Order: sequence, then C-alpha cells, then structure tokens
Amino acid sequence: GYAGFIVTPEQSKALQKKDAKASKVIRPYLIGRELVSGDGKPKRLIIDADLDNLLELGAYSSILKHLERHVLPDIYETLRIAKWKGSDMVEARTEHLNRWWTFWARRVELRRWMKQRRRILAASRTQRWPFVFEFIATKILPGDKLQLFGFDDDYSFALLQSRVHCEWCRAKAARLKNEKDYNYSTASVFHTFPWPQRPMMKRVRAVAEAAREVRRVRRRAMSKIEGGLR
Repeated sequence: GYAGFIVTPEQSKALQKKDAKASKVIRPYLIGRELVSGDGKPKRLIIDADLDNLLELGAYSSILKHLERHVLPDIYETLRIAKWKGSDMVEARTEHLNRWWTFWARRVELRRWMKQRRRILAASRTQRWPFVFEFIATKILPGDKLQLFGFDDDYSFALLQSRVHCEWCRAKAARLKNEKDYNYSTASVFHTFPWPQRPMMKRVRAVAEAAREVRRVRRRAMSKIEGGLR
C-alpha cells in the first residue's frame, strides 16, 4: 500500500551495511511486467517486516529508521485525509497505523500457504494475447498485479498454460480501455473454467511431463533471446 516499503538493490545494500540483520526482512519483489516482459527476475526488493510488534522491529535498527522516515508519515497522512473526508475507512486506517511497519494488506493465509512450499503459480493479471503463466519462488514477494494460483504442481501449470484455458481467458476476461489488454478475473475466468473432473492417472503424468518440457524449452530460449516470455 505504500511505496516506501520498496527499495532498490543499492538501498538494500546500504541498509544491510548499517545492520547485517536487515537481510532477514528484505525480500525480492516481483511485478507482472517483469515476469512476462523481462528476464522473469525481480529488479527491486521490498522490506517485509511482518512482525507482531514494534519491539521486534527494534532489533532491526536500520529498517526501523527507514520505515519511520519513508512509510510512517504517509500512513499518518492517509489517515488524516480519511478523517477529513469523513470516509468509512477511518477505522481501517487507524488499525493500520497501530501496525504501521507492516503492509496495508498482510495476506496472512497466503503467507501461511507459501511458507510450506518453494514455488507458486503466477501470471500478470493484465496481459495481451498470448497469455503467460509461470512458477515463481515463494521467497519472492509478488506485487498486487500478479495473479496468484494456489498450486505448486506441474499438472496444474499445464492446465493453466494450456490453449484451452488461454482461449477461456480470452472469452471471459474483461477488456481494458485500449481493448488490447485482458484483465484476468477469479470470478469470471478461474471459477468458471471447466477443470477435468476424473482424469486418468496416466494422463495426469503425461500432462505434467509436457509441462516440464514447456518450461525446459522456455529456459533454453530465454538464454538466447530478449523480450522475456512475451
């Protein structure tokens, strides 16, 4: 919810130089454009001090000072504007102020799921045809424009990257203003997609193997071409 959490590689190094423990709460940060158009790797990092209280944050001196300077003032200002407008968000903004060193949306359930796995399926929520789906490491924090899927298996990857699902996206997804971009929707696309109900195990294995081959070909191609998975 606030840009002050995001840091460049240079800023990250400076914070860790002041306090070696800072590395424990700095994670790679990936957005949709980087996933599909670049080399698929994060270009920036994000301070993820998802701690229970301010005393715990005090153990990371450089992080505490950085957030006090670059995040806390903006949270105060957001609350002030909400009060001035008489917004129904005053209570929620006050609650966030009480844990200001954490993100506006903590995604507790998603974090719990990711801690148990090494990868998660992702796609840029806004894309042009053809659509691209890919695994990202769970050590990466995804930006809000990344559509995440609670799968870590090759079979599910294959179904999402399949021509059938991509055509379903094209038919069901909302179009943005320029009429070229599609916006993936959980409600209209994912929840309506007819997943195979009783697939034979030998077919599941064959599909999963095809998924691994797709990613093998991608990795080989990415070492020779520019422009990313697009």
